[in-house]
Amino acid sequence: MRAFLRSVPALTGHHTWPTSSGQNTSTCSYNDRAFSSSIEVLTEANLEAANVTAYCDALRIVGQRGDPVAYEPTIVVGTYRLEKEQMLNLSVVGYVLGQLQNKPPAMGCLITLGGECHRVNLQPMYKTVSSILERIRGWDGDPPAEPPPVVLNKHCPYCPFKSVCSRQAEEADDLSLLDHMTSKAIRRYHSKGIFTVKQLSFLFKPRRRRRRRAAQPPHFDLEIQALAIRTGKIYIRTVPEIQKSDIELFLDIEGIPDQRVSYLVGLLVRDHETLTHHAFWAETTEEEESIWRMFIEKAEEYPDAPIYHYGSYEVRAIESLAKRCGTDAKCLSKRLVNLNSQVYGKVYFPVRSNSLKVLGKFLGASWTAPDASGLQSLVWRYRWEMAGEAAYKQKLISYNAEDCQALRILTEKLARLQTDADSELNVDYVDRPKQNATRLGSELHTALDHVLLYASFDHPKGRISFRPETDTAKRKGPGAPKGHQAYERTVPAGRRTVIQVASKRTCPKHKEEYLQKKPGKDAEIVIVDLSFANTGCRKTVIKYAGEERYCQRCHRFYEPPIIKRIRGQTFGHGFRVWAVYQRIVLRLPYRVITQAMEELFHETASMASIINFVESFAAYYRRTESILVKRLLESPFVHVDETRLSIDGVDQYVWVFSDGRHVVFRLTETRETAIVREILRGYQGVLVSDFYAGYDALDCRQEKCWVHLIRDLNEDLWKFPFDEELQEFVSGVKDLIVPIIEAIDRWGLKARHLRRFKKQVDRFYQTVIEGREYGLDATKTYQKRFVRYRESLFRFLDEDGIPWNNNTGERAIRHLAVQRKISGRLYQRGAVDYLVLLGIAQTCRFQEKSFLKFLLSKEIDVDRFQSAKRIKISKPINREPQL
Repeated sequence: MRAFLRSVPALTGHHTWPTSSGQNTSTCSYNDRAFSSSIEVLTEANLEAANVTAYCDALRIVGQRGDPVAYEPTIVVGTYRLEKEQMLNLSVVGYVLGQLQNKPPAMGCLITLGGECHRVNLQPMYKTVSSILERIRGWDGDPPAEPPPVVLNKHCPYCPFKSVCSRQAEEADDLSLLDHMTSKAIRRYHSKGIFTVKQLSFLFKPRRRRRRRAAQPPHFDLEIQALAIRTGKIYIRTVPEIQKSDIELFLDIEGIPDQRVSYLVGLLVRDHETLTHHAFWAETTEEEESIWRMFIEKAEEYPDAPIYHYGSYEVRAIESLAKRCGTDAKCLSKRLVNLNSQVYGKVYFPVRSNSLKVLGKFLGASWTAPDASGLQSLVWRYRWEMAGEAAYKQKLISYNAEDCQALRILTEKLARLQTDADSELNVDYVDRPKQNATRLGSELHTALDHVLLYASFDHPKGRISFRPETDTAKRKGPGAPKGHQAYERTVPAGRRTVIQVASKRTCPKHKEEYLQKKPGKDAEIVIVDLSFANTGCRKTVIKYAGEERYCQRCHRFYEPPIIKRIRGQTFGHGFRVWAVYQRIVLRLPYRVITQAMEELFHETASMASIINFVESFAAYYRRTESILVKRLLESPFVHVDETRLSIDGVDQYVWVFSDGRHVVFRLTETRETAIVREILRGYQGVLVSDFYAGYDALDCRQEKCWVHLIRDLNEDLWKFPFDEELQEFVSGVKDLIVPIIEAIDRWGLKARHLRRFKKQVDRFYQTVIEGREYGLDATKTYQKRFVRYRESLFRFLDEDGIPWNNNTGERAIRHLAVQRKISGRLYQRGAVDYLVLLGIAQTCRFQEKSFLKFLLSKEIDVDRFQSAKRIKISKPINREPQL
């Protein structure tokens, strides 16, 4: 503090003013006289205004001479880095100071232990301060009849009442006992009537395991953790992957995070059955490089050994030490194995926290000091630095060695779970719980399963035995496993049309060589097709016949070109169009399409044949999709939306792009917006979308969907029906948007009629968004949303023709959502081809054209295709009386 005061130019020195008692004290309450005296620096000030008291180390005048006197607060903190709580404390001082000088200071100063002065912008935090003080005043004016419930949080380790609160929470079996339980999750469970950990444990139900899973980050499930605590079992969602070796290293680094200093590197070496602990101790920060190099040398003695650690602190410390000491730690980093990544969301131990201390104690590890923790290690280091007592140094080294031992025990346990999980009674699986049975029970289960199998409808009779050793299902024999039904094509009998086709005249290799006729060498092929008319369709059988010609130089026969082109085809273009139409527009499964073919046209085909039809049409219409993308980029606006779709049991995402006339679909494995950026590269129009945060990074003008916002508001209004604050907020939104929608309904999306609402928008933000503080989390979320998307929520007020909702995108993708309900999932082979044709079908639908007739026409451009007028199914009735 003195160093800072000396750095201030032209100071008048240390000033104190008398309090109301008339006595001078070192810490004073400043009055109006102090602030009007224009003293440049006031120190050790107790400020009081509006029943709020705040302490400030120094007040310093800011601004030019002649301006009204305005002070800026300065607080000295006991850390080297700034914390959020310190900035909040400074903003409280600024709030009280603003009440005294009628102008809140815009900036403040925090001085850290290193003497560095950090200027903090206070204006964004005044709203938070006002909200906190308002809540405290409410408690003070109307004290609650009962004390608030005990809720454990991350600040508990620093609190002197930790033991008392922990005891009360354990007696109540409170949800906050779980380390990963947040206040938001607590409120969500309370709304469901769940108040204890035991109640929470009954919420978990094993789900049916998918055949394949997409690579997703692990998710921690509080319900499984509660289940593990209630049953006392270890639950495995994903089997840990620990590569055991004869030599293993276990690393634990002690440091002072606030100063970014590491003073102790502990390394436990397990060489076969021998354990050796190495402690590299730094007396001062200057010795930090020395212990780093000693650690590197020791680790390089075992170049192939993995280095186990727990958490991310060691990784950050190694990167920081390598950077400061100018060494290359890439090889060392590749050997690091974070055990926390093998536990988090994958293995659930019956404990309340995944910290190394809690897991270690559960597995049998112990610590000499009963209060051993990372926070306590900072206290020991501080006392050693102050007093230099060897006892504190020994405590730190022992604590580090015991941490390394706990790492070794945890590693061995995870390795055993890989091999012994099926046989251990206290271990179970999350997705597929164990079914324990005796030997006799297993035989009974097998016999009963065979009975159920025999009773199934499609099981072949006579192929089952109730003796496991003679079960034909387990007998291996020749032949491949059963797959798709195969068909041998028979020539359709009955009436047919015969078309004589021209033979090939010249040899394709020898252009000057004419092909010769050979008697008896005829070529023919029979095609089953559908002929479409205005009144319906009928099946036709067409026989293409012609002569094969012989080349004397090639010594081979050549078929007529038409027969060669359609060779291998059984169904004609019309029949294939019908099948594709059934799949794309009518959403029929492949199996149902084959059944319809057999019942309607007496033709059989496999499901693979229908898939081949879709693939061939998708390949032909790739040019059409490219044209649609080009037309989209020429549009003044583009709607975009996405939905989840199961592909072979793995969730992927389908994206739709539409301008109201053209529709394009894309399939991606993740929800990343790279595909949107690729499609809309160079787009100069407006993107209409929902509030998915991935769209925010796109470099184009945007309009957010008001329908999504109104749906969310309506749902939360039903969720909190008696919350007056939320009702008042939604009322403000309603008063703003309803007149705008009425104007759109009357005048359309014309900017000249909508710009007049911009004043109402500004007034709405001043009174409802920026001028108020809210207590309900839902209202705060909407407040932040309005602030974040102020420009993109009202884009339609400034530009002609920009939609205020994303209903067009939802309408385009709704067909796929219905298909998802029918089919459940799609196959990877035909998914992309299906989406190509679905985009063309939706384009025809938006342009009121027949997708069936478009396919029959073999046209490429949907916009140029002229479809016949739709059939009128009704006509107006003349109700005039006849004379």
